Amino acid sequence: MVAAVQPRVLDGDVEANVASHAESIISADARLVVFPELSLTGYRVDAEPVDLAGDAVAELVRACAATRSVALAGAPVETPGGRFIAMVRVDAAGVTVAYRKTF
Repeated sequence: MVAAVQPRVLDGDVEANVASHAESIISADARLVVFPELSLTGYRVDAEPVDLAGDAVAELVRACAATRSVALAGAPVETPGGRFIAMVRVDAAGVTVAYRKTF
């Protein structure tokens, strides 16, 4: 099953947004949970990039591990190729960039 979710998002509050996303992942009871663009920061193009290896997103990894699901969430990211609005893939193994918006 696939779930498209619109969680409660607070502009610039990554910690609160991660908590809202994790709660949504657990509640969705789906194999794939899809969130909107820039959902981890709020729709702010000037938002700081989210550290995908940091503690901020670890709660999402735990929620996906507990539910055996994959989540796709929107976040600004910094990669060797530059700064992008991205869709990140979260599962029990961690977080990776699934897609980088180029325009």
